[in-house]
Amino acid sequence: MHFTTPIAILASLSLALASPLESLEKRTTGQITYYDAGAGIGACGQNNGGKLVAALSPSVYSASKCGKSIKVTNSANGKSVTVKVGDKCAGCDANHIDLSETAFKKIGNTATGVLQGTWNFV
Repeated sequence: MHFTTPIAILASLSLALASPLESLEKRTTGQITYYDAGAGIGACGQNNGGKLVAALSPSVYSASKCGKSIKVTNSANGKSVTVKVGDKCAGCDANHIDLSETAFKKIGNTATGVLQGTWNFV
């Protein structure tokens, strides 16, 4: 009897299924606000004016997250935008994400000021 083929198939299937799941991160629900990303140099060392970027709370931010992609979704209208981490938001709690005005306008109206939604690393 030859047992390596079924075992090899199961092992390959297990690896194929595990890889995408390992890249998924927790979805966070909270406030979405905006800021003037071009008003200086962000915590990641760049001026982010006009870019699709986000500032993270001190409890979530780390330099290793600079440039990582985050999908942000407005709960009220279902619109989403993908941004890159570009700054730290000193006034944000762990569930709060601060978007550049450019990014915020992709999912909501700046006159609203504060949106409710979700975000996660992608």
